[in-house]
Amino acid sequence: MDDYKEGSLRLLTLGEIKLPLLLISSILVTGCPGIGDRLQPDETTSVSKIRDEICFLVPNSRDYQPIFIAINQRNKPSQEMTFTRKPDLHVQNGQLCLPADFYAFPEKGEFIVQYILASQKDSESRRSVVSAFEIANGRVHNLTLTRQEITR
Repeated sequence: MDDYKEGSLRLLTLGEIKLPLLLISSILVTGCPGIGDRLQPDETTSVSKIRDEICFLVPNSRDYQPIFIAINQRNKPSQEMTFTRKPDLHVQNGQLCLPADFYAFPEKGEFIVQYILASQKDSESRRSVVSAFEIANGRVHNLTLTRQEITR
């Protein structure tokens, strides 16, 4: 197939099209990487009890409000975990507090709470926060998260 004239077309061999075909196929299947394709690490925060509410500190709260929350006992199997989309909760004065009528915590136990905050001004700006804490003797104690409980 080497008998072609300059400027004329020739058929490419399979060996010549493998790499370009592989690259094009990969981009079509996976999409182009972009800013939103990067995994954002979870934030952690401290937990406290204010009156009868469990509250989470929200540093740099600006215009962020919760759009998702999951409250589960620690070590609960993932298929049994519960969550709430668009919870009727609000960040106020740099805190996200859970009133007893939203979630009634038992008197003792270990819990993992994960919530996602979204900016009201920038729909692309989201923060994922995870906290572990224990309730015992009417008090709240912060716990250290394990590798399985947080994205770093």
